[in-house]
Amino acid sequence: MDKIRFLFICVSVFGVLFTSCVREDEFPKGDKIQCSAETLNKKGNKFIVEKEESKVLFEGGRLQTDSKAHSGKHSVRTHSKGRFAFGHSIMQTGPDWYFKVSVWRKSKHGNGILVAAADDPSRLYAVSENVYETDKNGWERLELDVFTPSDFSGDRLTFYVWNNTDDTIYFDDFVIERLASKHYPEYNIEQLSIHIDTSAYLKILKKRQDAFKKGVLQSSDDDWVKGILSSHNDIIKAKLRLKGDWLDHLRGEKWSFRIKTKKKYAWNRLRTFSIQTPSARGYLYEWITHQLFDSQDLLTTRYDFISVSLNGKPRGLYAWEEHFEKQLLEWRNRREGPILKFSEDAFWQSTIVSSKRKTNHTLPYYQASVIEPFRQGKTVRSATLLGQYLNAQKLMQQYKTQSAKPSEIFDIDKLAKAYALLDISHARHGRAWHNQRFYYNPVLCKLERIVFDGFGEQMVAIYGINNNVVYKKLTSETLPEEEDALLAFVFTDSVFTNLYLNYLEKFSSQSFIDSALNKMANNISYYDSIIKFEFPFYKFDSDYLSRSAKDIRAYLPELTEVIREYQKTGKKIRIEKREFSDKEIYENTPEFFVNVYKRNTVSDSLYIEIQNYYPRKIIVLGTGSREKYVEFYEHPEPRIPAYTGQIQSLIIATDTASEYLFFMVDGSGETFKTEIYPWPYPEGQTPQQELMSYVNLKNTDFIDRVEGNKIFIKQGDLRIATPIIIPKGYEVYFGPGTRINLIDSAMFLSYSPVFMNGTSSEPIIIESEDFSANGFTVLQADKKSIVKNVEFNNLNTLNYKSWTLTSSVTFYESDVEIEHAKFYRNQCEDALNIVRSNFVLDKSLFNYTFSDAFDSDFSTGIVKNTIFTNIGNDAIDFSGSKITIENTSIVSANDKGISGGEDSHLIIKNVSVERASIGMASKDLSVLEISNSKIVDCDYGLVLLQKKVEYGPATMIINNSRIINSKQEFLIEEGSEIELDGKTIKGKSKNVAEVFY
Repeated sequence: MDKIRFLFICVSVFGVLFTSCVREDEFPKGDKIQCSAETLNKKGNKFIVEKEESKVLFEGGRLQTDSKAHSGKHSVRTHSKGRFAFGHSIMQTGPDWYFKVSVWRKSKHGNGILVAAADDPSRLYAVSENVYETDKNGWERLELDVFTPSDFSGDRLTFYVWNNTDDTIYFDDFVIERLASKHYPEYNIEQLSIHIDTSAYLKILKKRQDAFKKGVLQSSDDDWVKGILSSHNDIIKAKLRLKGDWLDHLRGEKWSFRIKTKKKYAWNRLRTFSIQTPSARGYLYEWITHQLFDSQDLLTTRYDFISVSLNGKPRGLYAWEEHFEKQLLEWRNRREGPILKFSEDAFWQSTIVSSKRKTNHTLPYYQASVIEPFRQGKTVRSATLLGQYLNAQKLMQQYKTQSAKPSEIFDIDKLAKAYALLDISHARHGRAWHNQRFYYNPVLCKLERIVFDGFGEQMVAIYGINNNVVYKKLTSETLPEEEDALLAFVFTDSVFTNLYLNYLEKFSSQSFIDSALNKMANNISYYDSIIKFEFPFYKFDSDYLSRSAKDIRAYLPELTEVIREYQKTGKKIRIEKREFSDKEIYENTPEFFVNVYKRNTVSDSLYIEIQNYYPRKIIVLGTGSREKYVEFYEHPEPRIPAYTGQIQSLIIATDTASEYLFFMVDGSGETFKTEIYPWPYPEGQTPQQELMSYVNLKNTDFIDRVEGNKIFIKQGDLRIATPIIIPKGYEVYFGPGTRINLIDSAMFLSYSPVFMNGTSSEPIIIESEDFSANGFTVLQADKKSIVKNVEFNNLNTLNYKSWTLTSSVTFYESDVEIEHAKFYRNQCEDALNIVRSNFVLDKSLFNYTFSDAFDSDFSTGIVKNTIFTNIGNDAIDFSGSKITIENTSIVSANDKGISGGEDSHLIIKNVSVERASIGMASKDLSVLEISNSKIVDCDYGLVLLQKKVEYGPATMIINNSRIINSKQEFLIEEGSEIELDGKTIKGKSKNVAEVFY
């Protein structure tokens, strides 16, 4: 008999025995009863406690002993034949009652627990073995906070102690106290105060009560309420709702919230974030895991701790965590792109059905899960984001169906790092398919895993290879569910496993662990201490990472052998087949298992694809523009067969105004509705995957020879009308005098570094006579590229189907040194774009660029001895970068000469800007240090502003520089400031961004 089942039986048995009860008016808020095991009734089987004019009885009188006592002369001695004592029941408890229960315990091995339970343990069952204090005689005080669920009404609640071993354990001074609310410590840390009005509070209470009735929280767009946040002396307009799926996010008074700030507000540079009790995420362990992810440049949510109050009442310590918005990407130096997930709606509905029926689920929730973007409305409204989402959707579908190699789907290096760190940290909760989140990188056309939510509650690390998730999956003969095969799937790719094993070896080294812990040591000590203010029983295991690493080092050879054998044999792990059935329809369950996609529009007809995952046949009634009734009927009414393991689908034509599908289920007269997704079902390859089919290193049209990993491009004049694609693992060499004319939308795309060594007399020329070239692009090269004496003329950007970049020449996560280069008449948003790279740009020329000349994001580098002339927009534009610009000239830029944004730091020396709309601009927490420079004949000399609410004001520090003949020397927004030759000029202008954007 397993432990949980035994607990439930004990509760049922002793719920009957513990019949002493107190009515509501006999146990009001603030009342307290204490049993010190001193006085027995006449039968000697119960303890008597005098309470005003009544007597209160506690069970376990026959276990009274005078051999030991915490106070008075007696205690109870529990043993294998008498395990339970101090049993006391309160009849007809109400919703959200709060009890503080305590007992003193004397035990050799720290066993013995304090229990509170309802007659139905699934409604409330709470235990504590947490020691809050110890006296000089070795007695330990256990304490238990008990909050009744919000749907309690007349339920009986029983308190008792339980000797859960065969040891002899003593208990004394059992106390039950009912309080109006829990007392929370005052914290000297950042505080967040939330204020909502009465109607909003009542709406949240009702939603919480509904969640307790269902067993899970199902959120919808109707749940949001208006609120006000106060923090850092700022008043922030916001809206909020309850968050979390399981009820641990709603128990007691520490409810979890999702919070969105209004348009002109931000909190801690966040627009959307969550707050939750630290216990919901393993206290300090979750924070440490985020630091590990961050140290390896993995996408993870910002996560920290804060003190919270709700309507003036303290709620104690919370963990805050950012949500899946573009701010997460900007903070981690990524370009904006869709963030996606597998829909959890069908999963949670199946959970509710299972709970109601007291059976395991029988519905195909994983198969029915839809791939959804966060911020769906924004994604659909933006043609760029929608195109990116459709590519991302294809990649996630390939992952779900295991129909492409993981290395073709993911940024595989980052995925391997993430999996290795998940093993080191034991942060396994986030592995569940419905907890996985993905960022679509629009530059790479690949998915990147966002790692978060590693722990459920208190972390328990179990060691040994048999507890390694990868080992367990790969050595299984069968897996219980299709979604469990996702982990095994990524290990079919040798590219992934080689990286994973290398990272697992690296991260499990003691030197790596020591270095990581040393960097976190001060914060670990601080956060550990503040967590214990409110959770004194909490114990942080400071050695768990070292033990985990040692454990992995011990079994890594065996794990490596298992993985290699798995790949070598091509072992197919069998998935247990389930019979999907539904004997009765619960609420609106069928709506979660019918998915409808917009395929295309022809004339005035909309073609939609209907997929039935419900285990009954459905009858399609028609569609409507609103969710209330059918407007466009189907005659005759189409039938779609029941789901039995294969997709059952149908394509029909309907009116273009349709937004909802209406249907019935075989055997039921009820009408159901489901929304029509404004995108097609994901099928096929992405543009990047299609382009990789062009890889042909034997193509003599442009390749002279291949020597080992070195590719030599033909010299002379080359006219290329097909894509040139270079895979990873090579070095690409261009000789002097090479001239490549890319026509008919041809492109150069390399995942390997390029070495372009032209001469002043024989430069290398990359051009496009018909202006159609899809750019010159280098992605994730593992060595620094060299570009010397090269001309890039008349190019456009990579724009293949819905894979679109911004620049004629792009280096992404590819360090590069550029010298004596020319960029002439390039017809795209940027002539040169360098992203997440280190670079040097020297002695180069940008001339007649359609839009920006040089745009760099999240990079470090030097621009020197370079000339920019006749620029259609910004000459130099940096975001999130640290750059030095020196000995450089800018003449005729239609927008800004130099622009620093999104927390950039630019050092500008001996630079001249002439005839620009704005000489130099600093935006959004950026700092420009300008010396020995001049700005001439510009509309605005210097502009400082805050464009994005989640950032902040801008700064310039200027020495020995001049602004000559500008219409307006300074335009400084309120909050921003210039330090001019030691004198501070504070901004007074308001809403400067509205002047230019």
